[in-house]
Parts: sequence; C-alpha cells; structure tokens
Amino acid sequence: AFPKRSFTVQELHKTAEAPERVVNETIRELVRSDVVSVAQKNRHRLFRVNPRFPLYQEITDLLQDEIRSDDDLVSRLLRKLPNAKLVVLSGIFTLQPNLSVDLLIVGDNISRLRLATILSEIEDLTGMEVAYAVMPGSEYEYRRLMNDRFIRDVLDYPHLEVLNNFKGKKR
Repeated sequence: AFPKRSFTVQELHKTAEAPERVVNETIRELVRSDVVSVAQKNRHRLFRVNPRFPLYQEITDLLQDEIRSDDDLVSRLLRKLPNAKLVVLSGIFTLQPNLSVDLLIVGDNISRLRLATILSEIEDLTGMEVAYAVMPGSEYEYRRLMNDRFIRDVLDYPHLEVLNNFKGKKR
C-alpha cells in the first residue's frame, strides 16, 4: 500500500498479520512476475513495488483508496519527534541499501532518548539496523547551501520526505 517505500519480509509479515510462509510465497511470486523489485543489504532482502512494471499505473489506480501517504513508521516519527523540521527516509526505506544513511532528521533540541526509543521500534519492525543522522536546522541549511556531499547524496537519490517544515523551501 506504500509504493515508494521498501520493506523487509519481517515488516511485511507483521504489517499484513499473515503467516510468514504465506508472505514468503506471495513475495516470491510477485518478484518472479516482476511486480516487486528486490535489493539486498547484508543478509536482509528489501522489497518494493516495481514502478517499471507494465501495469503499475493500473494497479495504483485500482488500489488508490487503499494507498495512504503514511504508514505506522511515519506516524510514529511525526507523533514522537515534535521538534523535527525535516524527516527524510532513504537507504533501506527506498530500495537504496548502499546509501550512507537511512533516516535524516533535522531539528533543534531533538530528544536523544525519544529518538532512541523510536529507532528501537523501527528496528524491531524492520528487523534491520537503521543508519541515521541528526543535525540542527542551521547546520542543515548551511550544508545544503554549500552543496555538501552528504546532504546531496540523501536528496539526489530516491527519498521520501516524511516531514518538511522549512518555510517556502523545497528542501
């Protein structure tokens, strides 16, 4: 139901509330028919709807009412990080497992304890370690203006903006 985000088998199993065997068989069949793309990081495989699948648009049109712009992970991030100005998912969440960061959080006075709790929940759900970066808004703005490679890598590759509270700015 979230075509731009990638998922682990463990996360799909928990989200679908279906037996692991059924989830594995279904994914195997969807990969075989090219409906789903797959990537690998360490021993974990990541799955995402293949946007190049010939019937992709028809499937998304058919499921439009079922597709939500957020999921449990996004809702948790928004609810529990009130000082965040920008939250970007990349890396394992966008089928780009070789990127240096999976989660970028920009904001002032982000609670490290609250962030550790959220990361623990996300890692339990996905079954993978999440590489993340936290920086104050002023540092993000400076690095963005200086065309910093780290920021450029996050924003130039496929990513999902969960939250963007920078007034009148695309990024």
